[in-house]
Amino acid sequence: MVDLGEQSTHFLYTPLFGAIKPIKNYVFGGFGGIIATCIVQPIDIIKTRIIIASESRGLGMDVSTKPIDICKKIVSEKGFTGFYSGLGGGVLR
Repeated sequence: MVDLGEQSTHFLYTPLFGAIKPIKNYVFGGFGGIIATCIVQPIDIIKTRIIIASESRGLGMDVSTKPIDICKKIVSEKGFTGFYSGLGGGVLR
């Protein structure tokens, strides 16, 4: 265990980065959130489309609720960028 004395109240010590100032915690946390949002966004888009398709199916519309069919439809309509529609709002959050 490393004794930082007075510094231990002002800094977070990690073996990999050493002493980290509090502002770096916010920056690293922000980047972590952005990366997590970019990974989860396509899954969330597919989930939302499945919910909409199942509600439409309940109204008598002939819509597939299979995730693979929904992915094909997104790619055919908007390309691969269609999986990231609405990403700006998630990143700003």
